[in-house]
Amino acid sequence: MNTSITFTTQDAIRSLRSSACPAWGLSKSKGHALCRGCYFRLPVCHRNALYRDIGQGYEPAMISAFEFLGVLTPRTPTDAR
Repeated sequence: MNTSITFTTQDAIRSLRSSACPAWGLSKSKGHALCRGCYFRLPVCHRNALYRDIGQGYEPAMISAFEFLGVLTPRTPTDAR
């Protein structure tokens, strides 16, 4: 795992409330981890991990997804409402 990517609990909450994909900034549904394109590029094991609860493995699952997708710096909104 590449430890240079950070994705905190606060980042997770902001991202889930946002309509922008944290991987590439494309449009996504609020409450979804990633946009449809990014989600379906992931292997099933990575997709399943994205259903973990925040603080219970969700953040590391997102970091693994970013690594798989080649994302070096996740896009996290500063104030998603």
